[in-house]
Amino acid sequence: MRRFIVLIIVVFIVVLVGCNKQSSQDEIQYPLNEQDVKRLMADKMNIEGWKLSKEGDQYLFSFIPKESGANGMSYAVNAKTGTVYDEISGGPQTNLVVKDAPNFMAITNGEDYYIELYKLANPILQSNGLVPSNKDWLTGGYGDGYLYGDVLKGNQSLSIKLDVFTKQWEQIEDEGFSSSNEPEIEPTIQPSKESSATQGAESDPVQEYIAKVSSAEDKIVFYEEEDLDLDGVKEIIVALGTPGEDANSSSISQVYILHNIKGKVEQLVDPLISGGYYLYDIKLIRLQDMPKVYIYCGNTNGADLLGFEIYELADNELQPVAYSASATGVGDDELLDINKDGQYDSYVQNRMSYDVFYYPVQRTFVWENKDFVIDHTFVELPPYPDNARDVLLQYISLKVLNEDKAPEVDARLAELYSNSNAINVEPSWDSWNSAVSNTILEIGEPEAQLDIKLDEKENSTVANVTFQESNKIYKISFELSKVDGKWSITAFQNM
Repeated sequence: MRRFIVLIIVVFIVVLVGCNKQSSQDEIQYPLNEQDVKRLMADKMNIEGWKLSKEGDQYLFSFIPKESGANGMSYAVNAKTGTVYDEISGGPQTNLVVKDAPNFMAITNGEDYYIELYKLANPILQSNGLVPSNKDWLTGGYGDGYLYGDVLKGNQSLSIKLDVFTKQWEQIEDEGFSSSNEPEIEPTIQPSKESSATQGAESDPVQEYIAKVSSAEDKIVFYEEEDLDLDGVKEIIVALGTPGEDANSSSISQVYILHNIKGKVEQLVDPLISGGYYLYDIKLIRLQDMPKVYIYCGNTNGADLLGFEIYELADNELQPVAYSASATGVGDDELLDINKDGQYDSYVQNRMSYDVFYYPVQRTFVWENKDFVIDHTFVELPPYPDNARDVLLQYISLKVLNEDKAPEVDARLAELYSNSNAINVEPSWDSWNSAVSNTILEIGEPEAQLDIKLDEKENSTVANVTFQESNKIYKISFELSKVDGKWSITAFQNM
């Protein structure tokens, strides 16, 4: 029989003694023996003075206070998994072996406890091609550290048990146990769009709607309910496509935003579809200090690009909040939670292809006033050029690159152009972009590349740099000098 999780707040007096002793993971073998369990529990759960007993693979730690009328406490440990759970409710508390497993021992609010459980449990479903049957899909404690849950595999309803710390799970018979006592690790069950032969007495209108709009090849990759626009009505977010081995290897073809009002399902906005790049990930996120929940879509070209886009639902429309993906097909962009409070506050763009003339560039944007704004840029620069021609090419390329808030670039430009008192009319450097790219890549017609002509003397030179584009000739005349073996620009004139 299931034992439903009920969080009981117990008032008692006990002195907890902390311990910083680090256990050696390498020495631990399953099932855990009594010595390991006692040592690890002492490290993580402060059970000094508690009574230990054993039943099968379950170790029970009980605390009985001396004060008359005070309630006791008891935790159990599953020796097969290392998971610690409340012996009364069956609710998991932590894991003795899994590195960095959270510890729920200090949580005394039932709602907060469930929030933490779902944070761990929902990604397990997503990475294994399953979706929750409803928002409150966890239904009770299994009694050995596992949880009951009701999920969907395509249109088929399943009951599973899972360990939120080890991520082990298996399908079970409803209201009972499966024949296997060993949980599967990394199961291969994938969602299916094929309807079950027996759907039960009551059909699911959302599932029926999804079946109508999806193709035979589509699977449900993501399913979540959330009030995105804070109007008091929850939206249903469903992503269809081909699930991968994990959330980062799926292929998403369409994302639907639906309403289910008294059994009538309607599509709220046009579905999100993959454009120039594939959508490979979807999740609901929070941005720093914002009350809303946003839709995050990760995109890729299947090779050297990772990017993302963020949307909000407002006035029954999906509106873009941020888009970050390299147009060249090479780059790695990542959304970040710098202060680790569960709300994203920044992101980085990493560029290293011809769009940045092969300078490794990292741009950091921060969330300010409901928008992402550039905060700083780092450009990895090569050594200072050792000849006049390369001085000119590096100066022009960095001016064309025009990275904002990049102190390394500003310092290098000041070295390359050493006459800080000069007054020059800057050319429109954007017009030089193609010519610089053609020169660096050594592509295109000769006139489309930079033609650098030097009248070089021992310690000075005059250089004319020209190129032609759309029958227009661009030209700059430079003067350079050599001091202590180092070339730098002293003047230039836009012709």
